[in-house]
Amino acid sequence: IGGANSISSPKDLAPFVTCMNLSAAHVQIEDIKKMATALNFINLNRLELHENEFFGGRSLEYLTQGNWPKLSYLDLSFTGVDDEALLILTRGKWPLLETFYLQGTKITSLGVETIVNQTNWLQLKALNLSYNYLGDEGIRILSQGNWPQLEILHLEEVKITSIGIEAIIKKW
Repeated sequence: IGGANSISSPKDLAPFVTCMNLSAAHVQIEDIKKMATALNFINLNRLELHENEFFGGRSLEYLTQGNWPKLSYLDLSFTGVDDEALLILTRGKWPLLETFYLQGTKITSLGVETIVNQTNWLQLKALNLSYNYLGDEGIRILSQGNWPQLEILHLEEVKITSIGIEAIIKKW
């Protein structure tokens, strides 16, 4: 690197960024598009986008286009991600994703099924699905998942009964 004078634009800085926290930053769809397609964040390992309300089909399509092979932490909590949006997220090529936060989104048992069927996320160590309406059915589906490295599972306020608790106990 030729020193600080050689960095003249965000494009020059992108390869050096390892963590990006844009929580509650009023991020727009065009911002995600630029971040994912125009800038090369090849060393990005942590992306925090919680409390942004833009998340829908197009913004998530752009998010999955990002060339972030080292991404290990993704926080989309309180963004309005729903079951359909989660299907789009499964297209993301994040082979090192270990921590995935989807707290307070709009995920139901259908979204849980999407997560369970995602074979690219077998290395998950932490999954937060708190404050979603999963119910016993969602927990039953979740307990069928194959995450050999899962260490932390957040399920606060997911509307389960003793049936859901039993499914968790049998799995873990």
